[in-house]
This record gives sequence, structure tokens and C-alpha cells, in this order.
Amino acid sequence: MNRWLRAAAAFRDEGSRRVLDHRVSVHAGSLTYGAFLSLPPLVLLALSVVGFVLSGRPDAQEEIADALVAAIPGLTPVAGPWIDSVVDGRTVLGVLAVPTVVYTGLGVVARARAALADVFALPPTGLVRFRLQGLPLLVPLGVAFLGLVVGISYISSLSYTRRLERLDEVLALTGVSVVAVGWAFVSFWLLTPGRPLPTRAYWPGAVAFGISFVVVQRVAALLVPLVGQDVALYGALSATFGLLAYIYALAFSFLLSAELSDWYFGVRASPGL
Repeated sequence: MNRWLRAAAAFRDEGSRRVLDHRVSVHAGSLTYGAFLSLPPLVLLALSVVGFVLSGRPDAQEEIADALVAAIPGLTPVAGPWIDSVVDGRTVLGVLAVPTVVYTGLGVVARARAALADVFALPPTGLVRFRLQGLPLLVPLGVAFLGLVVGISYISSLSYTRRLERLDEVLALTGVSVVAVGWAFVSFWLLTPGRPLPTRAYWPGAVAFGISFVVVQRVAALLVPLVGQDVALYGALSATFGLLAYIYALAFSFLLSAELSDWYFGVRASPGL
């Protein structure tokens, strides 16, 4: 236990320096921009798939679609009004969403690879090359992200229909955290250019992200709706600000978790820890 406490204290000081030196806040903002642009086509595609799979069950369509949108705090005020239209027009909208998801997804992958290159002190390559290198990564990353969203959506749907008791909800959140750990590990392993660390070295950061993901998710579920209610100054854009803050918090947590993996791998053999 003392070893872990000393490690946590050491990373607290080292983490502050790394955040500045590796421009973590700047990269988190870049990731937020890319992820925000990719959300509308991604939601369109997901809702279209829901419409196809459950074409004969309109009640299930509505329940899952609501849970899918509610899984991302701040998205309901933005996407809620056109959920039914998307499900009804799933064929046309689904076809249009695919190329848009590919293009915006490549942008997110390129930004993530550039950010992780800074985190792991790798030579800069450029967003264009990172975008091209990201083509073969879209499918595995998309599957991993889909698993994360489906897990959150499932828990949201259960909570919405009041089928979860308090203990069950704690266990469900633990499950979501485990899914987030798996997603972060896959993302670190696939997105880091050149994979400078052994595979096992990505686990500390993945575990840290799994924990922070649940914390951010719960805090955002409480605070983002309050931001969206403040319509006096910005009107409907208030909900968008809450969504952007949520995405930024996740992006920052993701990069800080990568910093933890890189730092811990470098000092784990030190006799001082």
C-alpha cells in the first residue's frame, strides 16, 4: 500500500509538469473539437441501425434510442427532437451517415495519435499522415467504442425503467467501468504511434481511465443538465456548452491516463517506489 501511495504522490507532482510540457490541455481541446463534429453522424448511424434491427418493435426502438442519447450527458437537448425522424428515415440517413462517420472518425484518430505522440515523447509526424495511418484502425476502434456506448446505454435504459436497485446499479456501474478500462487499453495500444511501451504497460492508464470515466459520467449527469437550463444568455446553445465540457473532461482524462502509463512504466523498477 505504501508503494502505491508514494507512486500517487510522485505522479501528482510529475503529472503537473507533464500536462504543461506535453500540451495535454491543448490536445484535449483538439480531441473535443473532433469528437463533437463526429457525434451527429455517429448518432445518426447508431439510430439508423436501431431502426433496422428493431423494425417491428417501435416501443423497443424508442426505449433504446432514448437510452443511447441519454448515455451521453448533454446530447438529449441537442439530438432529442429529431430521434423519431432519424429512426423513421433510417435508410437514407444511415447511408449518408457512413461516409461522414468515416471522415470525422479519421479526424479524431489523427488527433488522438498526435496527442499520444506528445505524451510518449515521439517524433511529430503530422495530422495528414496520422489520418491516413488511421484508416485500418477505424473498425477495431469503432467496435471498441460501440461496446462502450452499448454498455452505458444498457445501464441507462435499465435505470430509466426502474429495474435496477441501488446495489444492482453499483454493480452495473462497475461493469461500465470495466468496459471503459477495456476500451482505453485497446485505444492506447492501437493509437500510440510505434507502440513504444510493452503491451502490459498500458494497463495502469487504462484502469485509471475506467475509474475516471465513471466519475466524469456521474458528475456530468448531474451538472450538464443545469448548464442546459441557463438559456437566458445563450439560448439553445447552453446545452451544447455542457456537452462540450463533458467531452473535454473525458478527453483530458484519457490523455492524463496515458501520461500515467508512460510515467509508471519509466519508474516502476525504481527502488524509491
